Amino acid sequence: MAYDWKPRDFKAVVKQVTSARGEPMTAMVSAITRKGFLSCPPPPWDPEGIYRVAVDRGKPQVQRLGINDAWAPTRLSGPSADGREKHQKFGILDAPNLLVGDLAEPAGPMGCALLYLDADHFKALNTKYTERIVDRDLLPELHRLVADVTREHGFAYAEGGDEMVVLLRNCGELMGLAFAETLRAAVEAKNFPVQGLPVKLTISIGLAATPYNEKGMLPERANIAKAEAKKQGRNAVCVARPEGARRVRVRADASTPEVWRGAFR
Repeated sequence: MAYDWKPRDFKAVVKQVTSARGEPMTAMVSAITRKGFLSCPPPPWDPEGIYRVAVDRGKPQVQRLGINDAWAPTRLSGPSADGREKHQKFGILDAPNLLVGDLAEPAGPMGCALLYLDADHFKALNTKYTERIVDRDLLPELHRLVADVTREHGFAYAEGGDEMVVLLRNCGELMGLAFAETLRAAVEAKNFPVQGLPVKLTISIGLAATPYNEKGMLPERANIAKAEAKKQGRNAVCVARPEGARRVRVRADASTPEVWRGAFR
């Protein structure tokens, strides 16, 4: 009788691969060996990924197609030690699909602020060092820095390799601006090791906060403000207000931000 491989979803795949013992494992290994691999649906935290089940050292193994068309073993579960599902590529920042649920939670008496950020001149970095090396050396370090700065203040999500979102709960606009400037400065000050050599990097940040923006509009407004920060020279923070986006710089010796007027395009 042929081995019946009809997994409903990624969870069912993991259950079959990790719990197979004795005759079921022998049948699975035999089927994989005959076909080369078994098809595998992607997990919910990486719907665009390409997965398969192959044999490694005589045992079934879930693998993901990575850079240079190389198959590598993958994490079998999304949640990390903190119980939150992580972005599949590096497993450092939260998965982007968590943002909707987090935004629906109570924000606190001061409301909430959302930051949309990405790396400046990222295409040039990929051209200079290749995407494989940037993914290996630079991006994981950037994700770790964003995660470290955000820890205990809110949640940080990976939208893509160089695009990230930070949600700050019980946080007003001025507090969000101070956080954004701290994060921007931390990235600018760091030496990112690429092929053993220090590389400088900057980020542009868009900030949207309640009550100036409706809660459900925070991601869209922050993204627009981020685009404005790019237009105004990069390595900058722009804040979204109903009248448009403004580039801001928080002064260390004052309680109010220094403001340059901009506008939504």
